[in-house]
Amino acid sequence: MILPDSVKSRHILIQGKTPEEMVAGRKTLDSLKNLILSGRAKFDSLAMTMSQDGGSSAKGGDLGYMAHGALVRPFNEFIFYKSKGNEMEIIETQFGVHLVQVVDKKFIKNEAGYKVAMLAFPIVPSEATQKAVKIKADDYLAANRTYENMVKTGQSNPSLAPKISGRFTNMAYDVAGFGQGNVSRDLVKRAFSDDSKIDETFGEVFTYQDRDLYFDNKYVIAALKTVIPAGKPSLDALRDELEPIVKAEKKAEIFNSKISGKDIFEIATTYGIAVDTASNVAYNSTFVPNLGTDGKIVSTAFATGINSVSKAVGTKDGLVVMKPYNKLSPPTNITDFSFYKGQIGVNTRRSAPNLIMNALKKGAQIVDERSKFF
Repeated sequence: MILPDSVKSRHILIQGKTPEEMVAGRKTLDSLKNLILSGRAKFDSLAMTMSQDGGSSAKGGDLGYMAHGALVRPFNEFIFYKSKGNEMEIIETQFGVHLVQVVDKKFIKNEAGYKVAMLAFPIVPSEATQKAVKIKADDYLAANRTYENMVKTGQSNPSLAPKISGRFTNMAYDVAGFGQGNVSRDLVKRAFSDDSKIDETFGEVFTYQDRDLYFDNKYVIAALKTVIPAGKPSLDALRDELEPIVKAEKKAEIFNSKISGKDIFEIATTYGIAVDTASNVAYNSTFVPNLGTDGKIVSTAFATGINSVSKAVGTKDGLVVMKPYNKLSPPTNITDFSFYKGQIGVNTRRSAPNLIMNALKKGAQIVDERSKFF
């Protein structure tokens, strides 16, 4: 089939989360559909009074022209693949139940659209391939004995540009980008070795293996870039960590000036990206499904009103704009707090041994030398 480049549609949304709410919403929209088909009411008028989508209801439910993939999957499937003429259809998404009508389609490229099925199989490199890549890693190490040389090599070949790790202590088992394990531990020990000098490589190639299929999947050449002394760090010592954060915030400021007053779907269409959904976001957690761990995203989500578009949040991976569509209100009629007191008591008892041990260590001024042996 020839796929339209963009589709103009309108909808009436009845929000719902529980099965009962979805059934009730479908009945309401079925009644509205009959009113429109009988000529007793107009779509845009009903959208203004009945739709619970704050972004489009004032415009008669009009969502404007949307590119393929800009809307959630059930919505996108209907308007691009299943709709015929100006027929109306009731569909369900994570936002609730929608009465959807396609108003217009734009055909510019007149390209065929296909639906494909994908089968995923792991690609395991042969031993010969692993050996060939290891030889390249050895050659790279022989030609780049300092961090300065690594930077110069990266300037002529961006694929070999060195990356900066986050800070780690002498007892770390995790190096950012490589994960936990014995190899990361060996790298950390080498960094804290008395033989290691700033700007010099560690003189060896660190080999990481796939944890499931046990083939070599990374060869790492590392150099010591910075040593941060105990105490308050200097700005120069933190520059590599702070620079991406500051850049992300500045990008967010510029982006916010461009999206002010726009709905999230309009933003997605303008920049050719898809709208995704994160469910079960908790206030007491920094983890967001599909986005990872970021406290700024969580705090912004909870500070933004229902059906309102948040300001862009700058992260290390890009910019995030949110539109909360449902929030569970905390119970207000609790009279018995014994359950919550019990939870606090259990958590306190669990953490007490560690707190006591840390206090004893601090008071005794013990110098931890375990990194020399483990």
